[in-house]
Amino acid sequence: MTETNAIHHATLLPPGKGAPDFELSVTPDQKVMLSEFRGQPVILAFYPEDWSPVCSDQLALYQAVLPEFRKFNAELVGISVDSVWSHLAFAKDRNLHFPLLSDFEPKGELARTYQVYRANEGTTERAAEAAEAAAAQGRFWEMHDTLYEHQQRLRDEDLRAYAEQLELDLDRFDKEMAEHVHAERIHEDFMSGVRSGVNGTPTFYINDVRHDDSYDADTLLEALDRAESS
Repeated sequence: MTETNAIHHATLLPPGKGAPDFELSVTPDQKVMLSEFRGQPVILAFYPEDWSPVCSDQLALYQAVLPEFRKFNAELVGISVDSVWSHLAFAKDRNLHFPLLSDFEPKGELARTYQVYRANEGTTERAAEAAEAAAAQGRFWEMHDTLYEHQQRLRDEDLRAYAEQLELDLDRFDKEMAEHVHAERIHEDFMSGVRSGVNGTPTFYINDVRHDDSYDADTLLEALDRAESS
């Protein structure tokens, strides 16, 4: 069994086992340690990502029942692989009043420690490789649009099917995907975005300042108006 599969199929921590301590960022300059809550119940809510419809509904439900948790002096903590900036914007947009901790870098390290990291579902990187492989054959935007339209179907066999639909050179596509020819460039682009403060999509900059408020049209137009008048 590969390391990835071992992680994917690992069982959760058994009842009664001590929870491993950790320290994660809750804001750019503030961290939270599990040991800070020693002596009271703590609910660790691991979830895949901010902004997705299912996770939004899940955390909205937790917010709705938060008073029930508080009756037992229980602390609710959300944890995902998103950055602190994404968490802050997400919590503000969804009116969440419990901390969201960032298991961002190394990605999913705490989730792996707690044996809840779903490694085999980390398809984003492979989809990016497929887009770059298509770009090498002059079909980036066609692959981009296909991936966007099929976000729930991004397994390797799906990616190859899309390459075939686009009439790419499949031998070249298969070779570049197998050898991860474009992985280094993707990683460089990702780290460049991280250094620039990009923590997810969409990320907007207005006059070189990242927009950390909601992404609805009215809020964006107000931000543009403020920038224009400043």
